[in-house]
Amino acid sequence: MHNVEYTIQSLIKRAIEESGIEDVNLRSYSGRCMFGRECPGITGNHEDLKAVIAEAINIMIDDVSDECLNECEAKDLVSDIMRYSEDSMGLGSVYYWSREKWDESLDEEEYDDEE
Repeated sequence: MHNVEYTIQSLIKRAIEESGIEDVNLRSYSGRCMFGRECPGITGNHEDLKAVIAEAINIMIDDVSDECLNECEAKDLVSDIMRYSEDSMGLGSVYYWSREKWDESLDEEEYDDEE
């Protein structure tokens, strides 16, 4: 059994890495009415953002099959991951999870600078 932390931020990070989608970045985001509070967000075009979310769900399905994640927790996470908010950013968009707190212990630069 793997010792994996299942948060939206950690799942999105894994999904970006495992999907190989290069034009999506995980970052902290402070959206409307958040008063400076930061949450996890992903930036990119709609197609890539939706593909990353789909990959995160596939990761959870695989982890349930491998008995790394229990089914009830996976159902809750799928529900949570689908409750993103969206803002336009010029040519791209940001999907963000305002109910989640940005985990500062994870290095934000790591996601933006990967090649």
